[in-house]
Amino acid sequence: MKTKIAVTSAITLMVLAGCAKHDSGHNTSSAKPEASSSSTATNNSQEPTNNNIQKKSISSQPNLNTKLSDYITMRNNNDLMYQYYAHYPLPPEYKKIASNLSEEYADTSDVFKKRSILKKLKPIIDQKISYAKSHPYIVWPASDYQFHNYSFKKKGFSIDIGQNDSILTGAKPYWEGGRYSYELFIKNYPDFDFIKVDNEATAKTIEKYLSRHSGQLKIRIFAYVDGASLSSHYVNAVATDLQIIGQGKKVILNYRPTDPSSYKKLGVICVSMNASEDLYDSGSFGINNGPPICTMTEDGQLEFPIKGNKTMMVPESEYKQVNWRGVKAWEIPSKYINASEIQGDIFYYEKNK
Repeated sequence: MKTKIAVTSAITLMVLAGCAKHDSGHNTSSAKPEASSSSTATNNSQEPTNNNIQKKSISSQPNLNTKLSDYITMRNNNDLMYQYYAHYPLPPEYKKIASNLSEEYADTSDVFKKRSILKKLKPIIDQKISYAKSHPYIVWPASDYQFHNYSFKKKGFSIDIGQNDSILTGAKPYWEGGRYSYELFIKNYPDFDFIKVDNEATAKTIEKYLSRHSGQLKIRIFAYVDGASLSSHYVNAVATDLQIIGQGKKVILNYRPTDPSSYKKLGVICVSMNASEDLYDSGSFGINNGPPICTMTEDGQLEFPIKGNKTMMVPESEYKQVNWRGVKAWEIPSKYINASEIQGDIFYYEKNK
């Protein structure tokens, strides 16, 4: 069941209000985040007003000693947008950004007016991107997720994958708040399929909360942004910590998976039609959230879908079989496919050995 997300989006010349959407091309989180505070393009209480913001280099791995209090909360579409361009390998797409920040810019066809507005917005945009680049540690606001009851055998709680189309099951939640939406992808989301709780007193508190809230837990997610997709507006991140929130926003549990920084990107994956149906039936991802479907030809080549309703043939020597969420899949090295051609931009991750 989809639940709308109400947020306030930042703009420069006009303030836009929006709520999360679910359309034919994207899946939103089914969980409702904490209420967002409004912000504008020219002001944000979390960031300094000094234009000379110190830039930090982006590490490929999170520093797990970073204090949770140093993570900044994502409150609207523009927060994700600035994180996206802080990690975007190409120059910022100023026209797209301006369209999100200014209705006047987006709506006018007067090129001189557009140039004038963009000239005023550009230094603000640069400052915001610089700030985001120096603050890659982010928080996804507390949202409700469906969990199973406590397992005495495993000593912990497992997420009810069949009832969740959420950030913890690989979906990419986002806010509506402009002409372009930006989405967050947690690449190590399988680390949170099961939340181990050894302390029985804590487990009892969580179980009591579950029984009172129809099996739902309110979860806050901490993550480290380490990249941006070229082919889609995906902000890629590694989740480092998870908090279960109780009554009065009290933290019941702080949870960190074993070595969350050890994931590496191997390549693009695709699955067969049967595997895709199995994954969808089990609730492992929403209908628009799975890997692309590819077919095997008689001579052993893999027919891989790319954008523009086209396919490309991948020689047998260029792919290998992998296991993804319990089904057979094929991995194609990302270097073999131009990132802008990938249909769905689904990557395969595994733990470093």
